[in-house]
Amino acid sequence: MAFVATYGFIASLTAQVSSGAGLLPVDPAIAASLNTTLAGGFTYASLSDGVNFEIVKINSVSGSNLVVTRGQDGTTPSAFPAGSCLRFIWTAEGIGAVVGAIPPVSITGTGMVTVTNPSLNTWVVGAVVPTITGIAPNATVVGTYPTWQISVTIPPGCC
Repeated sequence: MAFVATYGFIASLTAQVSSGAGLLPVDPAIAASLNTTLAGGFTYASLSDGVNFEIVKINSVSGSNLVVTRGQDGTTPSAFPAGSCLRFIWTAEGIGAVVGAIPPVSITGTGMVTVTNPSLNTWVVGAVVPTITGIAPNATVVGTYPTWQISVTIPPGCC
């Protein structure tokens, strides 16, 4: 099951949902289109009623319902009224999946290797004689030995 960046995905809840609901009802045509786009993968969406905000992981589609895992990235599951907006959102896991998707990023070295993520889309690698392979086309390695930064450029129009 792979992450799918669903650029442009937007939908409204067609019925109220409780904070414990694992199914989010949407228009059947939107559900069918998302099901085709996901093709067995998953994506993330923000759910908002203009006051409350939550990030959900959309695992699959069942009829006109999105099968979700609630309260992602430290957000708290809440009740939402019909008409609440769902839209694609980048999350740390989604960005990580894209960065390492084709081919996987491999960071190795002889001795201690440290990797930190000081800001969105930036990783700092400190290593003794490292070898970095498999960098995605939208990633760059910059810096001076022994500390390099792997930076990711998100394609225009995605956020």
